[in-house]
Amino acid sequence: MKNLKCLIFNELPKDSIDIRNEVFVVEQGFKEEFDTIDHTAIHFVVYHEGEAIGTARIYFSKEHNCYSLGRFAIIKAYRKQGVGTFLIKEIESYIITNFGHLTLGLSSQKRAIPFYKKCGYHEVGEPYLDENYPHIWMIKEL
Repeated sequence: MKNLKCLIFNELPKDSIDIRNEVFVVEQGFKEEFDTIDHTAIHFVVYHEGEAIGTARIYFSKEHNCYSLGRFAIIKAYRKQGVGTFLIKEIESYIITNFGHLTLGLSSQKRAIPFYKKCGYHEVGEPYLDENYPHIWMIKEL
């Protein structure tokens, strides 16, 4: 998809809230979508012709001792069109530019594992449940 633009925010923007509500709460049924990490995370929003169509956040995870990518969501009508890959590349580039080459981790829903593998991530550890949905930790060396 062409004409994509990624903006970066130090505070949780309304566009991220709207996308996450639509994807995680309405579409997927998650209940605990927003947390205290949102207050300190760096937020990314992808726009296509002025419309917010994707979002994610990063923060340093003390638990995993690496940056963590999370709340990665693309509006349903824009999936499988390269928006997710564009967003991952923007985030990885931001991390390399600002923090250097290091490990980036994420908690992947089971159904998203093939996408993240295609982007160079690999599974670590055992699957676990997050709000009763199977997830697994994945990492990539940047």
